[in-house]
Amino acid sequence: MRKRTHNPKPVCWRRLWPLPLLFYLLLSGCAGTATKDDEQAESKDVQQQVQQAIAQGDQEFRKGDLERALFNYVTALNLDPDNVDALYRVGVLETENGNPEAAERAFSRVLAVNPDHAGALEGRGLVLLRQRKYGAAKQMLEQAVSIEASRWRAYNGLGVIADIENDHALATSYYQLALEQRPGTPLVLNNLGYSYYLAGDWASAEEAFRQALATDPKHAKAWSNLAMLHVRKGEYDLALRAFTKVMDKPEAYNSMGYICMLEGKFEQAESFLLNAVKLSPSYYQEAHENLARARARLAAEPDIAVPNTTYGLQVQDPTPP
Repeated sequence: MRKRTHNPKPVCWRRLWPLPLLFYLLLSGCAGTATKDDEQAESKDVQQQVQQAIAQGDQEFRKGDLERALFNYVTALNLDPDNVDALYRVGVLETENGNPEAAERAFSRVLAVNPDHAGALEGRGLVLLRQRKYGAAKQMLEQAVSIEASRWRAYNGLGVIADIENDHALATSYYQLALEQRPGTPLVLNNLGYSYYLAGDWASAEEAFRQALATDPKHAKAWSNLAMLHVRKGEYDLALRAFTKVMDKPEAYNSMGYICMLEGKFEQAESFLLNAVKLSPSYYQEAHENLARARARLAAEPDIAVPNTTYGLQVQDPTPP
């Protein structure tokens, strides 16, 4: 006869359950605990992989390898599709890559998960500003600084919008707020100078441009804006010196002639444009087109051949990781 073994009832059980059911419950309970532990361990492992992918992407971004950076951020998102850190970085990277639609989609996904994400609000606002959607951009940027007052790029963007709306006093106040958060930033100092220039305060404009150049002697827009100011003031030698910091002499003369045309100084414009032609035949057609218009007193018409030089304001991209 087979000997029966005795399985004592667990002490904690105070009710007699049918034996098969008891075994089922005990086994399923053990299996459930193991599954929960496994799920927790797996979730922890996934999050570690996500953070590693983001960290690796940040390293690649700082090295300038945007393709590898994007690969790592997308890897993180494949593991965790709603990870706001990865989504935000994709938005920043796509902005850097010149893909505003992709950037806006990434920032919008961040805001769908966290509507108060100041970085995404700033990023999307700056994308909208570049798309000339000024009303929507303004709303986003104002919300960003209301959540995080340290968002100097958002203040800079709000200053650009205010200048576009011809409210230069408001613009300068925004630039000053940006400088409080990021003192000495050449981009903001350049915009502050241009805002003063638009308001007719040329002395303050020149001071701001020179402050920008003291920090970044290669800041092309600040040199171009300073040169434009010198032309407006009739300081042509200083203008030529400033322009040739960022362009060759023929282009500098062409730019000076263009600005003089806009000022109605047609004889002076002719002199500069002829200098451009003498120094470089490549300016022959453009310079003579402008000369014809200058002599016909059409300097303010939009069909004037605009030189390659760009002046004015700058919009800063969101913060790289």
